[in-house]
Amino acid sequence: FAPTLGQDIWNNYNHHATLDQKFNFKQFAVDTAKNQTGNLAGMVGGAALAKATAIIVFATTGFAIAGAPLVLIALGSGVLIGAAYNTEIQKSVEQKAKILFGLN
Repeated sequence: FAPTLGQDIWNNYNHHATLDQKFNFKQFAVDTAKNQTGNLAGMVGGAALAKATAIIVFATTGFAIAGAPLVLIALGSGVLIGAAYNTEIQKSVEQKAKILFGLN
């Protein structure tokens, strides 16, 4: 979340503008809505898939798994979900945010 937030802040800060126009708050809100929802989808989806995997493995084999295997499952699936989000879904979220903040 933090690297994306930092990039959103950097992209919407204009150090050449006059004092009252240095930061584009509306575009920042649109960028953050677009980018952070993708991060959230990846994080929640990865955690949910890791938890489901642990439950399924325990239910079928009786063995409990924890630690590194679940972290790797969560990270891998989170990246895949984030990549899937960066298609039409992200464009749709951006359009809705632009309408909401009056940039369209």
